[in-house]
Amino acid sequence: MLNFVDNWLRPLQLTVAQVEAELDLPDGQYILTVADSETAATRWEILAAMVESGQAMLLRESAQEWGAGSVIYCSVNSAILAQIFLGQEALDSRVTNLEGAGLQQVYAAPTGSDVTLDPAMPYWATAPGAGLVTFSAPADMPGSKRLENTVEATLSAGGRVRIAGNGRDIIEALIQPHADISASLGPSNAYLELTASATARVRLTIAVRAGEYAGGVIRLQLAVDIVDLASYAQLS
Repeated sequence: MLNFVDNWLRPLQLTVAQVEAELDLPDGQYILTVADSETAATRWEILAAMVESGQAMLLRESAQEWGAGSVIYCSVNSAILAQIFLGQEALDSRVTNLEGAGLQQVYAAPTGSDVTLDPAMPYWATAPGAGLVTFSAPADMPGSKRLENTVEATLSAGGRVRIAGNGRDIIEALIQPHADISASLGPSNAYLELTASATARVRLTIAVRAGEYAGGVIRLQLAVDIVDLASYAQLS
């Protein structure tokens, strides 16, 4: 879940290549703004930050150099509004699905397979054990479009579910925390990988949103909700 802290602003210097920084924020995910001045800014950069124990991993789409006098702050910006709209779209989609609920086909994703997420095939089941299964965004997914698929996954320790951009960069990935599942981005943000540290039975709701950037480049935003099915009470 995206975090927000009112009235938070700190001085900060960053090189173009820097992807780590010390930020005195509570642990969590943030979308922050960097500016070249606190009172008379002339340029800005919006970045995502994953903060843990005061150390932040930065996801920077359009990195710039930030020297003395620069600041970083938490405020409403276009990226935060996009996340709000993405969440609203997800809610609208779920309400629509509930209102028109019918029987759904469950599609199998075998261990080692690479299947394409598809609005016409919205429900998957997989049991890769300690292996890997990959779900890829459609290669031809246009900008300003969104899809959502659900995956029921049974994983052993070391089992992985990979969500791949299929040639598109993943510029943002929001993951619901789970005690037995860690999340990491692959090289060049080509994919998001969920890895189980213990046996887990979960339901993943994978939302993919495509955005078109300068030059017609398509980049992706991911949001993954995790429901722990193993924690449910089983009646017999």
